[in-house]
Amino acid sequence: MYPILFQYGKFKIYSYGVFIACAFTISFIYLLYSLNKSINKIFSENALYTLYIYIMIISILGSRLLYVIMNLRYFILNPISIYQLWNGGLIYYGGLISSIMLCVIYSYKHNISILQLGDFLVPGLSLGHSIGRVGCLFSGCCYGKPSNVPWSIIFNNTNSFAMTGKHLHPTQIYEAVMNLCIFVILHFYSKQHCKSGTVFSIYLVLYGIGRFIIEFFRCDFRISFVNLSIAQIISIFILIFGILIICKRQ
Repeated sequence: MYPILFQYGKFKIYSYGVFIACAFTISFIYLLYSLNKSINKIFSENALYTLYIYIMIISILGSRLLYVIMNLRYFILNPISIYQLWNGGLIYYGGLISSIMLCVIYSYKHNISILQLGDFLVPGLSLGHSIGRVGCLFSGCCYGKPSNVPWSIIFNNTNSFAMTGKHLHPTQIYEAVMNLCIFVILHFYSKQHCKSGTVFSIYLVLYGIGRFIIEFFRCDFRISFVNLSIAQIISIFILIFGILIICKRQ
């Protein structure tokens, strides 16, 4: 695809960074829209601005930290690469877990239900995540296994992170579409009078299942345990956590 969208001399604009920026921006616009349309606002616009800035910072740091941990041997030998985010290297679950921890602290400090906060945030999260995966497609990271399915894709750009010249499962597209579908479902349920925690738990269940399945088609290097990737193991815990919330709220 196109890892570098624009280059002038040594100045480069990377597609991954552009799509991540678009993901955060569009996600925030949606959340701001939802807050203004909400009858019972859980906080003010200013509070949303502040929280979202915190979430952006923490999620990027958490995503990068987990990526560094998963590739610790490389970063010990190349410590300067830790700061080179424009080359990719963010693991979603690191950002999700760190953001949940942040929201728990925020909700406790501001006397807001963590489940209500989760209900409010996850539709925007899914929408932004779907856009971010398009960035993965352009940069070639998170690529799939070789395949002859009719919808397979080929990466020919030498700057791509993916294997070049081979037909691969478009796992980035799989997850982009999955997240977009999850967003539609969450958006619908967020307009219903559901118990607090319903939308949040639906997200955890749907994403946990979807990510677990898509991981079987991934081919990029990832640490595995008992024939499951770390992402699949986390997905199982995310799924169980979502089911427990659903059972508790019944």
